[in-house]
Amino acid sequence: MVITRTIKQTTGVGSLTGAGLKLSVYPNPFSNVANIVYYIPEDEMISIGLYDDLGRRVQWLYEGEQNAGDYHLNISSAALSAGVYQLMFTAGDKTIMQKVVLMNRE
Repeated sequence: MVITRTIKQTTGVGSLTGAGLKLSVYPNPFSNVANIVYYIPEDEMISIGLYDDLGRRVQWLYEGEQNAGDYHLNISSAALSAGVYQLMFTAGDKTIMQKVVLMNRE
């Protein structure tokens, strides 16, 4: 049995924090590349995925063990359609979700 606790879910943009986790996505909305900056306070198994409005995972950005610290990833719009997505960041039993908006590419 897996029990996951959602720390924060937002429909806005900016930085989120919860249980020592930090997550920021910028720019948001984006058209080509969005930057993901996150912090984990202790060594954890983490996963980061991007999900469409039907809950289907459309990009798997990272999964694995990471040491405590700050990290940076990118979301590329190359294989995505314009629309609203949810970024799900899970560290251990804690999850933060953030809305990410992809505009039409310039």
